[in-house]
Amino acid sequence: MQTTKEDYIGYVHGGPITVSTKGDQIEILSDDQTAAGPPFEHFLQGSLKNRLMSGKFGPPRNASEAIAKSCIRFPGGFCSQPTGTWSVKPLDKKQFKKMTPKPVDLSGHWSGSGGTRKWSMDVTAKAQKFKDGFDVEFDLPS
Repeated sequence: MQTTKEDYIGYVHGGPITVSTKGDQIEILSDDQTAAGPPFEHFLQGSLKNRLMSGKFGPPRNASEAIAKSCIRFPGGFCSQPTGTWSVKPLDKKQFKKMTPKPVDLSGHWSGSGGTRKWSMDVTAKAQKFKDGFDVEFDLPS
Protein backbone atom coordinates (compact mmCIF):
# COMPACT_ATOMS: atom_id res chain seq x y z
CA MET A 1 0.00 0.00 0.00
CA GLN A 2 1.18 3.50 -0.79
CA THR A 3 -0.09 6.95 0.05
CA THR A 4 -1.41 9.20 -2.71
CA LYS A 5 -2.39 12.87 -2.58
CA GLU A 6 -5.97 11.93 -1.67
CA ASP A 7 -5.74 8.61 0.19
CA TYR A 8 -4.11 5.21 -0.23
CA ILE A 9 -3.78 2.77 -3.11
CA GLY A 10 -2.83 -0.86 -2.87
CA TYR A 11 -2.45 -3.99 -4.96
CA VAL A 12 -3.03 -7.65 -4.11
CA HIS A 13 -2.30 -10.45 -6.59
CA GLY A 14 -1.71 -7.84 -9.29
CA GLY A 15 -5.13 -6.22 -8.91
CA PRO A 16 -6.05 -2.96 -7.22
CA ILE A 17 -7.74 -2.92 -3.83
CA THR A 18 -10.26 -0.39 -2.56
CA VAL A 19 -8.97 1.52 0.46
CA SER A 20 -11.14 3.95 2.44
CA THR A 21 -10.04 5.92 5.48
CA LYS A 22 -11.81 8.24 7.90
CA GLY A 23 -9.62 9.54 10.70
CA ASP A 24 -7.69 6.54 12.01
CA GLN A 25 -10.30 4.05 10.68
CA ILE A 26 -9.50 2.03 7.56
CA GLU A 27 -11.51 -0.31 5.32
CA ILE A 28 -9.95 -2.49 2.64
CA LEU A 29 -11.82 -4.48 -0.02
CA SER A 30 -9.67 -6.88 -2.02
CA ASP A 31 -11.09 -8.90 -4.92
CA ASP A 32 -9.12 -12.13 -5.22
CA GLN A 33 -10.90 -13.50 -8.29
CA THR A 34 -9.38 -16.69 -9.62
CA ALA A 35 -9.88 -18.67 -12.81
CA ALA A 36 -11.70 -21.31 -10.75
CA GLY A 37 -14.61 -19.23 -9.58
CA PRO A 38 -16.47 -16.00 -8.94
CA PRO A 39 -15.05 -12.92 -7.25
CA PHE A 40 -13.74 -13.68 -3.77
CA GLU A 41 -13.74 -10.44 -1.80
CA HIS A 42 -11.79 -9.99 1.41
CA PHE A 43 -13.26 -7.18 3.54
CA LEU A 44 -11.05 -5.81 6.31
CA GLN A 45 -12.03 -3.11 8.80
CA GLY A 46 -9.74 -1.66 11.41
CA SER A 47 -7.61 1.20 12.59
CA LEU A 48 -4.32 2.71 11.47
CA LYS A 49 -2.25 3.97 14.40
CA ASN A 50 1.50 4.61 14.62
CA ARG A 51 2.13 2.90 11.25
CA LEU A 52 0.38 -0.28 12.48
CA MET A 53 -2.96 -1.56 11.20
CA SER A 54 -5.26 -4.05 12.89
CA GLY A 55 -8.91 -4.99 12.91
CA LYS A 56 -11.45 -7.62 11.90
CA PHE A 57 -12.24 -9.30 8.59
CA GLY A 58 -15.43 -10.87 7.24
CA PRO A 59 -18.05 -10.64 4.50
CA PRO A 60 -18.29 -7.37 2.55
CA ARG A 61 -21.09 -4.97 3.54
CA ASN A 62 -23.14 -5.86 0.46
CA ALA A 63 -22.89 -9.65 0.99
CA SER A 64 -26.13 -11.57 0.91
CA GLU A 65 -27.32 -13.22 4.11
CA ALA A 66 -26.54 -16.62 2.54
CA ILE A 67 -22.92 -15.61 1.91
CA ALA A 68 -22.56 -14.06 5.36
CA LYS A 69 -23.80 -17.30 6.97
CA SER A 70 -21.89 -19.70 4.69
CA CYS A 71 -19.43 -20.54 7.48
CA ILE A 72 -22.26 -21.96 9.56
CA ARG A 73 -23.51 -24.09 6.64
CA PHE A 74 -20.08 -25.16 5.37
CA PRO A 75 -17.59 -25.35 8.25
CA GLY A 76 -14.21 -27.02 8.10
CA GLY A 77 -12.57 -24.91 5.41
CA PHE A 78 -15.45 -24.57 2.92
CA CYS A 79 -16.60 -21.28 4.35
CA SER A 80 -16.59 -18.61 1.63
CA GLN A 81 -16.35 -15.61 3.99
CA PRO A 82 -14.55 -16.48 7.22
CA THR A 83 -14.32 -13.94 10.02
CA GLY A 84 -11.43 -13.16 12.32
CA THR A 85 -8.81 -10.60 13.23
CA TRP A 86 -5.84 -9.24 11.27
CA SER A 87 -2.83 -7.02 11.85
CA VAL A 88 0.05 -5.71 9.74
CA LYS A 89 3.13 -3.58 10.15
CA PRO A 90 5.49 -2.12 7.55
CA LEU A 91 8.57 -4.11 6.65
CA ASP A 92 11.89 -2.72 7.82
CA LYS A 93 13.71 -1.51 4.67
CA LYS A 94 17.07 -2.17 6.36
CA GLN A 95 16.14 -5.85 6.42
CA PHE A 96 16.15 -5.98 2.60
CA LYS A 97 19.65 -4.54 2.31
CA LYS A 98 20.97 -7.56 4.22
CA MET A 99 19.27 -10.06 1.91
CA THR A 100 21.19 -11.62 -0.96
CA PRO A 101 19.55 -13.10 -4.06
CA LYS A 102 19.17 -16.89 -4.19
CA PRO A 103 18.46 -17.71 -7.85
CA VAL A 104 16.36 -20.82 -8.55
CA ASP A 105 16.01 -22.70 -11.85
CA LEU A 106 12.34 -22.51 -12.87
CA SER A 107 12.77 -23.95 -16.36
CA GLY A 108 10.33 -26.60 -17.57
CA HIS A 109 6.65 -26.92 -18.44
CA TRP A 110 4.20 -25.00 -16.26
CA SER A 111 0.43 -24.82 -16.30
CA GLY A 112 -2.18 -22.95 -14.29
CA SER A 113 -3.74 -24.71 -11.35
CA GLY A 114 -7.14 -23.11 -11.88
CA GLY A 115 -6.78 -21.13 -8.68
CA THR A 116 -5.96 -22.10 -5.14
CA ARG A 117 -6.74 -20.61 -1.77
CA LYS A 118 -5.15 -21.29 1.58
CA TRP A 119 -6.45 -19.79 4.78
CA SER A 120 -4.68 -19.70 8.08
CA MET A 121 -6.18 -18.19 11.18
CA ASP A 122 -6.34 -18.50 14.93
CA VAL A 123 -9.20 -20.64 16.22
CA THR A 124 -10.57 -21.42 19.63
CA ALA A 125 -9.88 -24.83 21.20
CA LYS A 126 -13.53 -25.81 20.54
CA ALA A 127 -13.25 -24.81 16.86
CA GLN A 128 -9.94 -26.67 16.47
CA LYS A 129 -11.48 -29.84 17.95
CA PHE A 130 -14.39 -29.55 15.48
CA LYS A 131 -12.01 -28.96 12.56
CA ASP A 132 -9.80 -31.91 13.53
CA GLY A 133 -12.83 -34.23 13.56
CA PHE A 134 -14.40 -32.89 10.34
CA ASP A 135 -14.43 -35.38 7.45
CA VAL A 136 -15.16 -33.81 4.06
CA GLU A 137 -16.41 -37.13 2.65
CA PHE A 138 -19.04 -37.63 5.34
CA ASP A 139 -19.76 -34.32 7.10
CA LEU A 140 -20.70 -31.95 4.25
CA PRO A 141 -24.43 -31.71 3.50
CA SER A 142 -25.46 -33.28 0.21
